Amino acid sequence: MKYGCSAHIPETRMVKEAGYDYVVYRGKEVAALTEEDYQETVRLLKDTGLPCISLNAYCSDDLVVAGPAYDREKTLAYARLLAPRAAALGVKTVGVGSPAARRIPEDFDRTKALSQFAEFLADTAAVFGEYGIAVSIEPLGYCFCNLVNRMDEALALADMLTPPMDLTIDYYNMEQSNEADLDLQPYIGRVAHVHVSDDEGDCYRRCPLLPEKKQLHQERMRQLAQLGYDGYVTLEIDLALDPESISGTLRMLKESLSN
Repeated sequence: MKYGCSAHIPETRMVKEAGYDYVVYRGKEVAALTEEDYQETVRLLKDTGLPCISLNAYCSDDLVVAGPAYDREKTLAYARLLAPRAAALGVKTVGVGSPAARRIPEDFDRTKALSQFAEFLADTAAVFGEYGIAVSIEPLGYCFCNLVNRMDEALALADMLTPPMDLTIDYYNMEQSNEADLDLQPYIGRVAHVHVSDDEGDCYRRCPLLPEKKQLHQERMRQLAQLGYDGYVTLEIDLALDPESISGTLRMLKESLSN
């Protein structure tokens, strides 16, 4: 497996020094860069030699992808802005989580919301596909949003698209959606990316893997390997990176398959 860490752009060198194979940037940060800062980011990656293989946090909450304020032209314009930038950074995959962008009012027609979300995903995949970048859908925990929270929901939506879309799975989200013990065998062939994290008592304060949960996280990595997964595993957190804790997480992950 390859191990990466999500980071704000100024934290790139810390990720490199910690020994990760790659860095993951937030799509909304890349999109918001001035042209000058964007070119500096391209130079930063070249200088460190650390690839940015993926984007998470696809968009900010003002880009609504399902619900009353959904605007197809606005989502397409955003994809057309971000896709060439992602390609120039070397990105290969983009995961769509973005909980604030897909929260819908309780009285909004869920069938319509799913249709809007599917349209957004298809449009986004088409735009990024022009640059050889694959888009995947991430089911999110109930604490984050109320649209597509479970793995079966995500797979059903992914299969509505042509071609079918792959999935980003996040063990933290699975815990929040009461799927921590879900058998991943039916999904493993469609997994594009895996996210891991723990929390500090708040679902919006995800942190590096906690030493007291070492056995749990290592067993999850071994199960993935036994199912044949050999792809990307990324530490995705909300807090500022700390060299010691992200290094500890990487050691924990690597030890999973060496013991």
